[in-house]
Parts: sequence; C-alpha cells; structure tokens
Amino acid sequence: MTRQIDSIRSRITQYVRSQINEKKWAPGYVIPNTAELAAMFGTQLSNAHRALLPLLKEGLISRKTGCGTIVNQPEEIKTVAVSIFREKKRGISAFRRKLTDCVVEELLARGIVSKIIYLSDNTNEVIEELNEFEAAGKIQGAILAVPWDDIARANDRLKIPCSFLSRVKSSTCVSIDSNKSFEKLMAHLQETGRTKLAFLGSIIRKDFLNQDHDSPLLHDLTSHLRIAEKYHIDLPEQFLILPDKLEPNPYARVEYAYQAVKQLFSRKNHPNALYVSSDDLLPGVIFALLEKNIRVPKDLELICMKNKELSQFAPFPITYLELSIQKLALALVDQLTGQMEGKRASNITIETKLIIRKEFGQS
Repeated sequence: MTRQIDSIRSRITQYVRSQINEKKWAPGYVIPNTAELAAMFGTQLSNAHRALLPLLKEGLISRKTGCGTIVNQPEEIKTVAVSIFREKKRGISAFRRKLTDCVVEELLARGIVSKIIYLSDNTNEVIEELNEFEAAGKIQGAILAVPWDDIARANDRLKIPCSFLSRVKSSTCVSIDSNKSFEKLMAHLQETGRTKLAFLGSIIRKDFLNQDHDSPLLHDLTSHLRIAEKYHIDLPEQFLILPDKLEPNPYARVEYAYQAVKQLFSRKNHPNALYVSSDDLLPGVIFALLEKNIRVPKDLELICMKNKELSQFAPFPITYLELSIQKLALALVDQLTGQMEGKRASNITIETKLIIRKEFGQS
C-alpha cells in the first residue's frame, strides 16, 4: 500500500515537473489545485499535496494567497567568460595568473555572476567562441586580456558586453599607463648619476624595431626611449636587449634573461642601471648578476616592472614600477558590470607607481 502511494506521489511530481520543463506551463501559470490533481490521478488530496512539496522546495513553484500555486521564473544563471589566460595553460606569468584570480573572485563576490568559463588565448578563436555562446544564450559578458591589443581592436566584432585590458585606449578598455612613473624614474636616475641604462624586454621582437608596426607595445617602448632622452639617460642600441622570437615557455624566458644579462656585463662598457620589463625575467636576471658579482645597488640600479613580491624577496634592493593587480581587477569588473547594467562605457586608466628601494627588505 505504501509503495502504491509513493508511486502516485512520484507520478504527480513528475507530471508537474515535466509540464514546467517542457515550457507547457510558463512562469506565472496557475497550476491545477490539489483537488484537481487528486482527481486526475485518482488519489486522495493529501497525496497530491505532498507530491508538490519537492517542487516547492526546489523553487519551481510557489503558493500565492488568493491565487493558488504558480510556476516561478527560472533562476537566471549569468555567465561571464574570462580570457586572461587559458585555464591550466603552461607558461603564463605570475602577474596574469594573479589578475585572473582577482577578477574571478570579484565577479563571484558581487553576486552578479554565477558561472565563469575560460576561453582560448587566440584572438579569432575567442571571438568565435564568444559569439557562439552569445547566440546560444549561454553567456552575458566577457573580460579579455589576451592578446592584449588585437582583441581590443576586434571589439566591433563582438556582440556582448566586454571589458578589455589593453594598451589601446577605447571606451571599453582598462589601460595601463606607466609614462608618469617612468619619467620619475628617469629623473631619479639622472639625479643619482645612473645615466647608462639598459633595457631588457620579452614581448617585443628585435625585428619590430626596423619595421613599421602599429603596435601599442612598440609605442610604449618608443615613448619610454623619448623620456630617457629627455633626461639625458643614455640607452645605446647594444643596451636595448630584445628577443629574436617570443618564447612561451617560462623556463626559456628565464634562460634568455640569464644569458642576456651575463653577456651584457661581460663587456667593458656596461650599464649602471637595468630596466627589466617583465616580471617573469627577473629570476634569470638575479642569477646572472649574482654570478657576475654585480653589486646592487652600488654597481647597478635594478628596476623591475610590476613584480612587488619578487622585488621584496630578492637578495638585494630592487626599484620597481608597481602595478596594483587589485585595482586592475576592480576596474575590469566595474567596466563589465556597468555595461551589463546598460551604462555607457568609458576608458579607465590605471597608473603605475614608482617605488625606490635603497636597502634590502625596504618596501
């Protein structure tokens, strides 16, 4: 007898659930009352009443006084795509990994997003993926940072709200500006007599310098070179060290930096200031300087971009251009959520801050 009752209750529950899932009963529809359900299935009112309890707990239906039991609006699952780096991708810098963590944490903390998906780091693949997701109604927005600039130029090809981390300044972009802090750095080097500067890069190929590339990365470099010239800081061609190819493997980048700095300080004429443009090069630089017995800061002012953590725990004081990952993440999320709420987007610029360390352990 008990099994028969359970079977009837289960049949009523499944019937109501299927009507809702198959959209035969739309949100707001008043479902048959317990007396009608009991009559349909030839059972008692109490069984029809109990059959509806699981659906009430799930939120599929709710009881309204004076109205009856109605179908609820389905819970909206807002999904945002993140392409700061591909999930579990090898070779990504510590900076972008931390930025991804901060962005995802902030998105979930605000409660406006309940699902995060990770995309490819290839421009065309990202665009295709996003538009496919949008067409299927599976995605409501995206935060994109890889590739830094190509994807920002592709904004007009995307059909959903997007926030970009890019050096291209546009209404939907969050941009990084290091020019003011770099100018303060050049003034500091001039004041302390560190006028022989070397630049170690990793994201601009050497052959770019001799070609007409419309690259914001190249614009940043040439802008920095002009600032150095303004303060009479000498940066000869042999001190401008750029890779022959862009290396995705992190260990290969460390080896590139190690070999480049060793060669740099094997010359009779070597610099008294070294600017390291990327955080993932710093370990190789440190190993080379220790091996060559270069004393920092006595023999060399060492400057690094972005990496406060490595700068603080290095075996000697490192001056750095600090970029707040938290501020960057908040700006990216603010940019996206504003668009998702229908607000007009505007460019947000995050400036770096010059931190000069004269002693080990000083912050």
